[in-house]
Amino acid sequence: MRILLLNPPMLYRVNNESERLYVDKSYPPLGLGYIAATLEEAGYQVKAIDLIDAKWEEVESILKRESPDIVGLSCNLTDFRWGAFKLAILAKRLDPNVKVVMGGSHATHMYEQIMENFPVDVIVRFEGEMTFLDLVNHIDKASDLVDVKGIVYRCKNGVFKNADRPPIEDLDSLPFPALRFFDFERYVHYSSPVRVKGKNVAKFKSRNIMASRGCPYRCQYCSIAAFWRSCKFRSVTNVVDELEYLHKNEGVVHFNFFDDAFTLNEARVIEICKEIIRRQLEIFWECVTRVDFVSTQMLMWMKKAGCVSISFGVESGSPAVLKAVNKRQTVTQIISAFRMTHEAGIRAYVLLMVGNPGESEKSINETIDLIRLVKPDKIRTTLTRVYPATELYEGCKMKGLIRDSYWLSDKAAPIYTAESNVKQLKRWEDRIIFSYLIQRRQLSRVFLTILYRGLFTPTRHAMERLTPRMNAYMERIDNILHTS
Repeated sequence: MRILLLNPPMLYRVNNESERLYVDKSYPPLGLGYIAATLEEAGYQVKAIDLIDAKWEEVESILKRESPDIVGLSCNLTDFRWGAFKLAILAKRLDPNVKVVMGGSHATHMYEQIMENFPVDVIVRFEGEMTFLDLVNHIDKASDLVDVKGIVYRCKNGVFKNADRPPIEDLDSLPFPALRFFDFERYVHYSSPVRVKGKNVAKFKSRNIMASRGCPYRCQYCSIAAFWRSCKFRSVTNVVDELEYLHKNEGVVHFNFFDDAFTLNEARVIEICKEIIRRQLEIFWECVTRVDFVSTQMLMWMKKAGCVSISFGVESGSPAVLKAVNKRQTVTQIISAFRMTHEAGIRAYVLLMVGNPGESEKSINETIDLIRLVKPDKIRTTLTRVYPATELYEGCKMKGLIRDSYWLSDKAAPIYTAESNVKQLKRWEDRIIFSYLIQRRQLSRVFLTILYRGLFTPTRHAMERLTPRMNAYMERIDNILHTS
């Protein structure tokens, strides 16, 4: 039996020209890598391909060439769901007998409308490794799918939802993701250059890794807790074993931890750092976390073990907004986290959202004041969008601002505009960006940002003088404004 796992091409449409959608193409899909490794370990013939930048002619050619019995499609990110839908339609058109299986966060939460409107045979809900393996075992033996926990499936009698499969308790039981299926030369690492021992970290061979799954918090705009359902950790040995394998066997020097909040367990993080040092791994790494889960001691060990940057999910500098979205962190904690991180010699990045409930001129001013105070090494701003399985989405549905049918369109998730329109949100976002760039004395980037936003048009003579340098700058402008 031939199994083909695919990350679909990006296919989306923003609601109007003033919108932007942050797209990270830095790393391959870890989820498919884990499922591929799990199936291989069980003896199945499997292949995984990342089609994120592929043209549809190429996709069709791959499907014809591989001629799979089962096509597994990632439908994780809501904004890019239509790539998965179109790929399901294409797979069934080319071979009506192929089993189309879909999984990921969006498929998990919107399974009913997907099964009603698209030629999908099975949806794998929540974590995919054990459920997909169980499903393949049943298909291989031509067994009834009624006993497979964690799926929604189609049969001649209709569509049925089985009982949910419990979260995977022992993450160490999973094999390392089969990353060899992905061509890492085609990925772009968006992190800005960090010089370590005289070398540019961004130029080193890089990989992504997850040391834990889930987040114990339920911020109003986020669906992570709803998908993972619990917070689980890999053992220290298991995590460092993977780091060591990739470093010594594939020459990987830079790692990006994809954990939703890497530092939730301080003692565990310190042990990971000590084990990296004990094994003498000359690696560098980055992570994302919350401001209320860092300490001076932990940051000291992280620095010693090669941590070069931490991205903090700050979201806002306004106590009122933080409370409104159930962030459960304070401005004092934000200030303390950035101070400690900088004192440890680690770069501190700030992740901000503009347009959460309660956003106003006052809250934007508070955010700008906070940025001036904590002096982040980099910022990334996004406008708040409304996603399924979030408290924000349920609130918008109750107010009649959105319906489930919206997700049958090819539009990206809508920006939250219940309190302010997009034009106002963009003005606020620009103020934050300009303030940061001026604070960093990046005046040339302020000018480029103004050009990028279309706030004025230079004369022809001015553009002729600027063009040689502008071309190079404009290629990098998105990275400058919205780096990961």
